[in-house]
Amino acid sequence: MKHLVFGRKSEKTSSASSRKSSNTTRPPSDRKRGRQPGVPGNGCNLHNNLPVVHESVNLPVNEQCCATCHLPFKPFFNDAGCDVIEVEVKALPLSPATISFGEGVITPFFEPVAEAIREFVARSDQWHADETRWIVWGHEKTDSHKHWLWVFLCDQVVYFSIEDSRATVVPESVIGDGSGTLVCDRYSAYKKLASGAVSIIGATSTFENKSWAATLNA
Repeated sequence: MKHLVFGRKSEKTSSASSRKSSNTTRPPSDRKRGRQPGVPGNGCNLHNNLPVVHESVNLPVNEQCCATCHLPFKPFFNDAGCDVIEVEVKALPLSPATISFGEGVITPFFEPVAEAIREFVARSDQWHADETRWIVWGHEKTDSHKHWLWVFLCDQVVYFSIEDSRATVVPESVIGDGSGTLVCDRYSAYKKLASGAVSIIGATSTFENKSWAATLNA
Protein backbone atom coordinates (compact mmCIF):
# COMPACT_ATOMS: atom_id res chain seq x y z
CA MET A 1 0.00 0.00 0.00
CA LYS A 2 2.85 2.41 0.84
CA HIS A 3 4.40 1.80 -2.59
CA LEU A 4 1.09 2.44 -4.33
CA VAL A 5 0.67 5.78 -2.59
CA PHE A 6 4.21 7.12 -2.45
CA GLY A 7 5.97 5.10 -5.16
CA ARG A 8 7.14 6.51 -8.49
CA LYS A 9 4.60 6.73 -11.29
CA SER A 10 4.94 7.35 -15.00
CA GLU A 11 2.22 8.05 -17.54
CA LYS A 12 4.38 6.41 -20.22
CA THR A 13 4.34 2.99 -18.52
CA SER A 14 1.30 0.83 -19.19
CA SER A 15 -0.24 -1.34 -16.54
CA ALA A 16 0.72 -4.46 -18.49
CA SER A 17 4.38 -3.51 -18.68
CA SER A 18 4.46 -2.49 -15.01
CA ARG A 19 3.52 -6.03 -14.02
CA LYS A 20 6.48 -7.47 -15.86
CA SER A 21 9.50 -8.46 -13.86
CA SER A 22 12.46 -6.09 -13.94
CA ASN A 23 14.73 -9.08 -14.54
CA THR A 24 13.13 -9.81 -17.91
CA THR A 25 15.70 -9.58 -20.71
CA ARG A 26 15.05 -9.35 -24.43
CA PRO A 27 16.49 -12.26 -26.45
CA PRO A 28 19.09 -11.30 -29.08
CA SER A 29 17.73 -10.62 -32.54
CA ASP A 30 19.25 -10.13 -36.01
CA ARG A 31 16.52 -7.64 -36.89
CA LYS A 32 18.01 -4.39 -38.19
CA ARG A 33 16.82 -1.02 -37.00
CA GLY A 34 14.44 1.05 -39.09
CA ARG A 35 11.87 0.05 -41.67
CA GLN A 36 12.11 -3.60 -42.63
CA PRO A 37 12.35 -4.83 -46.25
CA GLY A 38 8.96 -5.43 -47.82
CA VAL A 39 7.12 -3.13 -45.42
CA PRO A 40 5.34 -0.27 -47.24
CA GLY A 41 6.53 3.21 -46.35
CA ASN A 42 4.54 6.24 -45.38
CA GLY A 43 4.71 7.77 -48.86
CA CYS A 44 5.39 11.37 -49.85
CA ASN A 45 3.50 14.43 -48.72
CA LEU A 46 2.01 15.94 -51.88
CA HIS A 47 0.86 19.24 -50.30
CA ASN A 48 -2.00 19.62 -52.76
CA ASN A 49 -3.27 22.64 -50.84
CA LEU A 50 -0.40 24.85 -52.09
CA PRO A 51 -1.40 27.58 -54.57
CA VAL A 52 -0.41 27.05 -58.22
CA VAL A 53 0.13 29.88 -60.72
CA HIS A 54 0.24 29.07 -64.43
CA GLU A 55 2.53 31.20 -66.58
CA SER A 56 3.06 31.21 -70.34
CA VAL A 57 6.71 31.73 -71.36
CA ASN A 58 7.50 32.54 -74.98
CA LEU A 59 10.95 32.87 -76.48
CA PRO A 60 11.80 36.11 -78.24
CA VAL A 61 11.49 35.95 -82.00
CA ASN A 62 15.26 36.18 -82.53
CA GLU A 63 15.81 33.17 -80.23
CA GLN A 64 13.27 30.85 -81.87
CA CYS A 65 15.88 29.39 -84.21
CA CYS A 66 19.14 27.46 -84.07
CA ALA A 67 22.13 29.66 -83.26
CA THR A 68 24.29 27.78 -85.83
CA CYS A 69 22.08 27.06 -88.86
CA HIS A 70 19.38 29.63 -88.03
CA LEU A 71 16.61 27.17 -88.90
CA PRO A 72 13.43 27.68 -86.88
CA PHE A 73 12.71 25.42 -83.95
CA LYS A 74 10.03 22.76 -84.19
CA PRO A 75 7.79 21.79 -81.26
CA PHE A 76 9.32 18.92 -79.32
CA PHE A 77 5.99 17.83 -77.84
CA ASN A 78 2.50 17.97 -79.23
CA ASP A 79 1.78 20.82 -76.86
CA ALA A 80 4.56 23.40 -76.81
CA GLY A 81 3.22 24.99 -73.63
CA CYS A 82 4.18 24.07 -70.12
CA ASP A 83 3.14 25.03 -66.61
CA VAL A 84 5.63 26.71 -64.30
CA ILE A 85 4.75 26.32 -60.63
CA GLU A 86 6.45 28.66 -58.19
CA VAL A 87 6.04 27.83 -54.52
CA GLU A 88 7.07 30.05 -51.63
CA VAL A 89 7.77 27.63 -48.79
CA LYS A 90 7.11 28.82 -45.24
CA ALA A 91 7.32 26.51 -42.25
CA LEU A 92 7.04 23.39 -44.39
CA PRO A 93 7.18 20.31 -42.12
CA LEU A 94 10.12 18.09 -43.07
CA SER A 95 11.30 14.89 -41.44
CA PRO A 96 14.83 14.75 -39.91
CA ALA A 97 15.80 12.16 -42.55
CA THR A 98 14.84 14.54 -45.37
CA ILE A 99 16.85 17.37 -43.82
CA SER A 100 19.87 15.13 -43.26
CA PHE A 101 19.75 13.86 -46.85
CA GLY A 102 19.42 17.40 -48.17
CA GLU A 103 22.47 18.56 -46.22
CA GLY A 104 24.52 15.77 -47.77
CA VAL A 105 23.40 16.78 -51.26
CA ILE A 106 24.11 20.52 -50.97
CA THR A 107 27.37 20.23 -48.98
CA PRO A 108 29.64 19.91 -52.09
CA PHE A 109 28.23 23.18 -53.44
CA PHE A 110 29.39 25.06 -50.32
CA GLU A 111 32.90 23.56 -50.17
CA PRO A 112 34.41 26.18 -52.56
CA VAL A 113 32.82 28.94 -50.48
CA ALA A 114 34.23 27.50 -47.23
CA GLU A 115 37.69 27.18 -48.78
CA ALA A 116 37.57 30.79 -50.00
CA ILE A 117 36.69 31.92 -46.45
CA ARG A 118 39.59 29.91 -45.02
CA GLU A 119 42.02 31.48 -47.51
CA PHE A 120 40.71 34.94 -46.62
CA VAL A 121 41.29 34.25 -42.90
CA ALA A 122 44.79 32.93 -43.64
CA ARG A 123 45.73 36.16 -45.44
CA SER A 124 44.75 38.27 -42.43
CA ASP A 125 47.25 39.46 -39.81
CA GLN A 126 44.96 39.36 -36.76
CA TRP A 127 42.99 36.35 -35.57
CA HIS A 128 40.82 35.23 -32.69
CA ALA A 129 40.59 31.47 -32.24
CA ASP A 130 38.81 29.05 -29.94
CA GLU A 131 37.52 25.48 -29.91
CA THR A 132 34.80 23.56 -28.08
CA ARG A 133 33.53 20.00 -27.77
CA TRP A 134 31.13 18.95 -30.54
CA ILE A 135 29.26 15.64 -30.68
CA VAL A 136 28.46 14.21 -34.11
CA TRP A 137 26.77 11.05 -35.29
CA GLY A 138 29.21 8.23 -36.03
CA HIS A 139 29.43 4.48 -36.28
CA GLU A 140 29.41 2.81 -32.87
CA LYS A 141 32.62 0.84 -33.50
CA THR A 142 34.64 2.63 -36.17
CA ASP A 143 33.89 6.36 -35.89
CA SER A 144 34.34 8.70 -32.95
CA HIS A 145 31.35 10.67 -31.70
CA LYS A 146 33.55 13.33 -30.10
CA HIS A 147 34.64 16.10 -32.46
CA TRP A 148 35.71 19.69 -31.99
CA LEU A 149 34.19 22.87 -33.36
CA TRP A 150 36.98 25.32 -34.22
CA VAL A 151 36.30 28.99 -34.89
CA PHE A 152 38.74 31.47 -36.44
CA LEU A 153 37.80 35.14 -36.61
CA CYS A 154 39.50 37.93 -38.53
CA ASP A 155 38.40 41.50 -39.14
CA GLN A 156 35.75 40.63 -41.77
CA VAL A 157 34.80 36.94 -41.75
CA VAL A 158 34.45 33.98 -39.42
CA TYR A 159 35.58 30.47 -40.36
CA PHE A 160 34.09 27.41 -38.65
CA SER A 161 35.51 23.91 -38.93
CA ILE A 162 34.37 20.66 -37.28
CA GLU A 163 37.30 18.28 -36.86
CA ASP A 164 37.92 15.02 -35.04
CA SER A 165 41.18 16.41 -33.66
CA ARG A 166 42.10 19.04 -31.09
CA ALA A 167 45.74 19.09 -32.09
CA THR A 168 47.90 21.87 -33.52
CA VAL A 169 47.38 20.54 -37.04
CA VAL A 170 43.94 22.22 -37.16
CA PRO A 171 45.00 25.85 -36.52
CA GLU A 172 48.06 25.24 -38.69
CA SER A 173 45.81 24.17 -41.58
CA VAL A 174 43.79 27.39 -41.25
CA ILE A 175 46.41 30.03 -40.50
CA GLY A 176 49.09 28.26 -42.50
CA ASP A 177 52.23 30.32 -43.06
CA GLY A 178 50.52 33.59 -42.19
CA SER A 179 52.07 36.24 -40.01
CA GLY A 180 50.29 38.33 -37.43
CA THR A 181 48.77 38.24 -33.95
CA LEU A 182 46.64 35.41 -32.61
CA VAL A 183 44.33 35.97 -29.63
CA CYS A 184 43.38 32.69 -27.93
CA ASP A 185 43.30 30.88 -24.61
CA ARG A 186 46.21 29.04 -23.03
CA TYR A 187 45.54 25.71 -24.72
CA SER A 188 48.81 24.04 -25.73
CA ALA A 189 47.80 23.58 -29.38
CA TYR A 190 48.06 27.34 -29.91
CA LYS A 191 51.41 27.65 -28.13
CA LYS A 192 53.09 25.64 -30.87
CA LEU A 193 52.15 28.35 -33.37
CA ALA A 194 54.26 30.92 -31.54
CA SER A 195 57.15 31.81 -33.83
CA GLY A 196 58.81 34.81 -35.38
CA ALA A 197 55.83 35.27 -37.72
CA VAL A 198 52.94 34.65 -35.28
CA SER A 199 52.59 36.40 -31.92
CA ILE A 200 50.14 34.97 -29.39
CA ILE A 201 48.11 36.94 -26.85
CA GLY A 202 46.43 34.83 -24.19
CA ALA A 203 42.82 35.78 -23.46
CA THR A 204 43.21 35.64 -19.65
CA SER A 205 44.04 38.14 -16.92
CA THR A 206 46.80 40.71 -17.40
CA PHE A 207 49.14 39.03 -14.92
CA GLU A 208 48.70 35.62 -16.56
CA ASN A 209 49.23 37.19 -20.00
CA LYS A 210 52.60 38.56 -18.94
CA SER A 211 53.59 35.25 -17.36
CA TRP A 212 52.55 33.27 -20.44
CA ALA A 213 54.28 35.68 -22.82
CA ALA A 214 57.48 35.30 -20.78
CA THR A 215 57.15 31.52 -21.02
CA LEU A 216 56.66 31.64 -24.80
CA ASN A 217 59.65 33.93 -25.29
CA ALA A 218 61.90 31.84 -23.06
